[in-house]
Amino acid sequence: MVSAAAEADKRGLLARLYCSLYPKKWCAFLLRRLRLDRTMKGRKLLRRAVAIDEAKVRMIVWPEIRFNLIPIAQRHKWLAPLAAPFSETMRRMAAQTARYIYTGKPFDIYHYRAGFGGPSLQAARARGAILLCDHSIVHPLALDGLIQDGGHFTKILRRDDLCVSERLIQDDIDAADHVLVNSHFVKQSFDYVGYDTTKVSVIYQGVDEAFFEFLPAAVPPPDPTCTRLFFAGRFSDRKGGGVLIEALKRLPTHGWSLDIAGIVLPEYINPLSELQKTMPVRWLGDLDRMTLARAMRMADVFVFPTLAEGSARVIFEAMAAGCFIVTTANAGSVVENGKNGILVPPGDVDALAHALQSTLGNADIPAVGRNNAEFIKNCYRQKHYGEQLEILYKRLMQQSDTSKNLDFLHYGR
Repeated sequence: MVSAAAEADKRGLLARLYCSLYPKKWCAFLLRRLRLDRTMKGRKLLRRAVAIDEAKVRMIVWPEIRFNLIPIAQRHKWLAPLAAPFSETMRRMAAQTARYIYTGKPFDIYHYRAGFGGPSLQAARARGAILLCDHSIVHPLALDGLIQDGGHFTKILRRDDLCVSERLIQDDIDAADHVLVNSHFVKQSFDYVGYDTTKVSVIYQGVDEAFFEFLPAAVPPPDPTCTRLFFAGRFSDRKGGGVLIEALKRLPTHGWSLDIAGIVLPEYINPLSELQKTMPVRWLGDLDRMTLARAMRMADVFVFPTLAEGSARVIFEAMAAGCFIVTTANAGSVVENGKNGILVPPGDVDALAHALQSTLGNADIPAVGRNNAEFIKNCYRQKHYGEQLEILYKRLMQQSDTSKNLDFLHYGR
């Protein structure tokens, strides 16, 4: 969402940005003064900064602080009354935003993150605004079924089956005048649950300029005797962690290596440890974006056998870094099978193993990677996202015959 606000401000369209913690100049100075920029959370907070007029930013910080107190409260029980779950964070931020809206200047489009609308939608509606809901993963009524059934649409949940935060998301989607999603795969999930897809637009977000700046200009030439595989993201069922482990077991024990970047969920720590005893697999931990960009630039093949995404931005980043891609259609990417890499059916261990095997020692991999890098550079930069976003805003404005001020809701998670 912060990217949307930055692109709108660049085009003179942004009225306000409502957000959680945001690294305004005084906040960034304080973080560095306290040396919190050396921590992972501190670095992630600093990365929220974009090219935007800080006078337009309205921060709502306490709900996010309460949510981040949860792991600390588990060690220090006296903090437990101050901590709050994510669903409560969503509710409180929406309520505070509603108060800002009622007392602020009028606007015409309210662009908000699904789940964080709540009472602020009523406030925006009272000011005569168009409600544009931004949703970045498959429809909540389809998500759990998609994961449970190996990445296939076979089950639609009832609203009562959803958890609290998912119900908040569902309510915000249903209240919208229009919905913006980040891939055709997400739009497909809306169609699957029976949502009116004439109210759904697709804009791929692509790669921000900071990531391009992190990419090293030159890297060592590829090693024809060892194909360097790379996975980035939360190593979990939804991301295809189990499928990847089983597929790797069917590869030879030489001629390749795999680096994993990101958080590994507890249930996968032991299986990965066992795999490392016989296979060239290495876990790099949770990387900051600069380190991630450099690691991707060193890789030949990016593998991401996900079961359910919105639009996996990590694939766009891997393409920008010059990687050949092995993934599923459920990644919501722009990868075309046989052109940018290989698309395998979700949950199919045999297909994934065969795809990975076909990349080992393949002399065509570097050329595909170079073409991928040029493709993203020319078609899926942040400015391309902004151009499409402006077109959508103008279309919505024409449909409602209103003026051109815009208002945004962003939350930093």
